[in-house]
Amino acid sequence: MITLHQGQEWTLATETGEPVTRLRLGLAWDAERNAGPAGAARDVDLDASAVQFAGEQLFDLAFYNNLATRDGSVVHQGDNRSGAGDGDDEAIVVDLARVYAKVDAIALLVSSYQGHTLDWIANASCRVVDDTTGTELARFTLTAGVPQTGLAMALLRRTDEGWVLRAIGEGIAVTQPAKAVGALRPFLRRTTAAPDGRDPATLVGLDAAEASRLATEAGWQVRAHALDAMLTMDFRPDRLNLAHDPSGRVVSARVG
Repeated sequence: MITLHQGQEWTLATETGEPVTRLRLGLAWDAERNAGPAGAARDVDLDASAVQFAGEQLFDLAFYNNLATRDGSVVHQGDNRSGAGDGDDEAIVVDLARVYAKVDAIALLVSSYQGHTLDWIANASCRVVDDTTGTELARFTLTAGVPQTGLAMALLRRTDEGWVLRAIGEGIAVTQPAKAVGALRPFLRRTTAAPDGRDPATLVGLDAAEASRLATEAGWQVRAHALDAMLTMDFRPDRLNLAHDPSGRVVSARVG
């Protein structure tokens, strides 16, 4: 199984390198009962959604109130209103062979129907499972929540080489998937390749100083920062954000 980091892309393939044609995206989260004023507990109703794009235009979506897209390629498995219990809280199945030809991206979103900010959740994760064999192929986990009402978890992109999945893990100010199109568009425009073609994911695990040097040589404008640093939200396609842990090791390389 592959562990994905924020900003990293992975070509959808089985452990033997064969393309995955049908996948299950399992979303899970924990309600942080001790968060908030005076440790007040909240029941957080989060909803997983898949938003299909043709170019930058909304094509269709699957969510709690519309469980399948028109082409039948994306099917939501039903709403979990509490996030209680072990395993996936909600799941979305994608049959890549059935995705309409004009659809070139599918965004995976988690949002709060009740308008709660997502700093009330912890350990939000996305599992990528080969739905044909049941084998978990990759996983992306965020240990902390975000101060927005929505979370762009991942993006499926159609490329000449096949479908790839990008781990995003960034907050967006939305509560309903149908109104998330504008907030999701910037993620469609992002590239993961440096001006010289270097994949930012190759910098994860390196010392921050060495990673900064390599990224600068590759043509990026580098912003190195601690993992828990508060950053401005302006997007720049030529900038690479390198988040490092207290030991100075890069744990995330993200464009923007």
